[in-house]
Amino acid sequence: MKNVLLIKGQSQYDAMRNYIDEIEVGFQLAGFNTLVLDAMGKSFGLAMEEIKDAMQIDVVFACNGILPETAAGRTYATYLCDHPAAHRRRLMGLDGNAVVFTCDAFHAEYIRKYFPNIRHVRFLPLSGSFCPREIPFRERKNGVVFTGSYTPPARYLDHIGRKFKGELRGFADSMAKGMEHDPGQTLEECLGRRLGERGIEVTDAEFGELMEEFYPVDQYARSLYRDRAVRALVENGVRVHVFGNGWDGFQSAHAENLLVEKGDFYIARKAVADAKISLNVMPWFKAGFQERVAAAMLSGAVAVTDESAYVNANFVSGRELVTYPLEHLEELPEKVKHLLSHEGEAEEIAERGKARARAELTWQHRAIEMAGFLLESMGEGGVAPGCQRGKVLQVPYTRRNNRAVGLDALERVGGIMRELDEIHTHSRLELCDMEYLYQRYLRLLADTRAAFPEVWLGRFVDEYMENLKEEDLEAGEEIFRMACMQFQAMFLSAENKALEKRLRDARPRHASAFGSHEWKVLARRMREKYAGSRERAVAEILDRMEAGKGFSAYYQGFVDKYGKIGKEQLEEVGYDEAAGMRYALWKGKRMYYPRGYSRENVAAAVG
Repeated sequence: MKNVLLIKGQSQYDAMRNYIDEIEVGFQLAGFNTLVLDAMGKSFGLAMEEIKDAMQIDVVFACNGILPETAAGRTYATYLCDHPAAHRRRLMGLDGNAVVFTCDAFHAEYIRKYFPNIRHVRFLPLSGSFCPREIPFRERKNGVVFTGSYTPPARYLDHIGRKFKGELRGFADSMAKGMEHDPGQTLEECLGRRLGERGIEVTDAEFGELMEEFYPVDQYARSLYRDRAVRALVENGVRVHVFGNGWDGFQSAHAENLLVEKGDFYIARKAVADAKISLNVMPWFKAGFQERVAAAMLSGAVAVTDESAYVNANFVSGRELVTYPLEHLEELPEKVKHLLSHEGEAEEIAERGKARARAELTWQHRAIEMAGFLLESMGEGGVAPGCQRGKVLQVPYTRRNNRAVGLDALERVGGIMRELDEIHTHSRLELCDMEYLYQRYLRLLADTRAAFPEVWLGRFVDEYMENLKEEDLEAGEEIFRMACMQFQAMFLSAENKALEKRLRDARPRHASAFGSHEWKVLARRMREKYAGSRERAVAEILDRMEAGKGFSAYYQGFVDKYGKIGKEQLEEVGYDEAAGMRYALWKGKRMYYPRGYSRENVAAAVG
């Protein structure tokens, strides 16, 4: 089996980071073993050092051409989610073994023409992420949803005005006007026409440089037509729920029809699964597909999108999705109103779209196609039908208990808990949310154990979460929070030990009792270090330290809530000979305690 290293980078709304999670599964289905590293993490450099000589990596995969240097003698593959002009300098540095996937067929043609250093290029349409909520179409509460940020078009015009002066300013303005009056053209077509009008001849290399220079015109065109599409709806009486940054700056006399929702990418994903229509405006993909379209179809909403050569060639408007032309935005409100007033027709389109998308348009389908093309580019044929599924690999750490790995683990578990709070703030907690968050927690646990093998998850917690039912959601959330806080407490305890050692080394003559000078110094330093934390467990530990008290890994809120359980729920303490651990029965399930706990310890902990 081939081993593929997938690298996460930075992206707006974590979109491409989420793509990596789903692409990983596709590579496994194609028979690749997978290892995922976060380039934004503090331990990324350490992890790369650890795998350098200890693990065979055949392919390095990333989005938007980041970190090609990490391939070093291996095949480097990248998926471009934007026009190649936006990543020109990265692409120029790729060697002949690199494989580039594009989200637009015209982008692939552009690379073949203007990047002779890249021999392997393939167009693969974007796919989408979706929340597996199965809400009947007629019971969905959101009429029209749009997910994506908003920037007033005038702001891009101001940027163009500041960037270009003199004749270049006039040239850029003429390009912007050209894109506005003819939204069917690509950026390269627009640039070529403006050069031709002025009788300017350039080489291919010079044309590539100009494309990069005038890329803000592409961004202006995107923002302009995103504004116009949403404006066409709200100013014709259609209410639109928008998720994303900047929408508070949308100005309209009919702003009451623009419902600015709060919440992150996951909340937006849930909203699409509770919508009848999901609107899309292409980010100037004239021969491609867009994540919003795939996500809408996968979620069982009607995808309403502007046209592209790919969409027109592969879909029939009114069958699995609905299209509208940017040149005639006046048609958009009527099409949307028709769908909203003819629910039966809209439901049939949504169902056909969902069936097709789940059969062939997921990230797993895309990743299997990527894997096949990668193998062909390496001279090894495609993916064999029915191949054995690949494994999840872990970094073979030789340096255990590394602080950078611990800090990354703390950040990740904090992110999971923040997501849980985000769901409570902007949505409603459902079983699918807990399943999603618990899977993230299990992956975090597996990744962390590679460097901290002492990290553990109690059997009771695992069994309870794996068999969680809707009616036990509240208790499941409390147990999950307890597991996350126990995870945090372990690393906070490690930080305490490190600080205590430094203090002992500095003042070995003093004792380390809770009321000692060292403890007060430690409490002050811990307060300074975690001053920005919003985690309840961290605040509780810091408060206890400053009060001159000790602390443990247990979340006091859970103990307060379940500490006085009646005899019908909390039965006698037992001992598991095979596990070598004592347990208490809670709601008929075994809740295990660490080895070494006496019967009295267990009774005191839960009673």
